[in-house]
Amino acid sequence: MDARIYAAQSPQEAEILISLLRKSGLHPSNLEMSPHVSLAGADLWYYVRVPAAETEAARKILKSSGFENGMV
Repeated sequence: MDARIYAAQSPQEAEILISLLRKSGLHPSNLEMSPHVSLAGADLWYYVRVPAAETEAARKILKSSGFENGMV
């Protein structure tokens, strides 16, 4: 099962992080480009997901690269 680790404000930001994680040897999911809907309306975030077993490693990579603000 995949875990959300980052909420990006744009698909471009999410793709940059996915690329960073892949280059680091991790296996993030492809970005889902379909509209996201939540109970309160549209969910405007683009989520970066990794396998649950890679969550800690992915968080360390994002923190060390200066992307801790969007981590979920």
